[in-house]
Amino acid sequence: MARAGINKAFVLRASDAVLASGLSPTIEALRAELGHSGF
Repeated sequence: MARAGINKAFVLRASDAVLASGLSPTIEALRAELGHSGF
């Protein structure tokens, strides 16, 4: 059975959080916000 992954909603929330902290929503910043998932 497949496990739930990261979907668009998770990425949008992470992007909003990164922007709110004053950083640019780069791939690295989003991965850090999402807990380095997908490595």
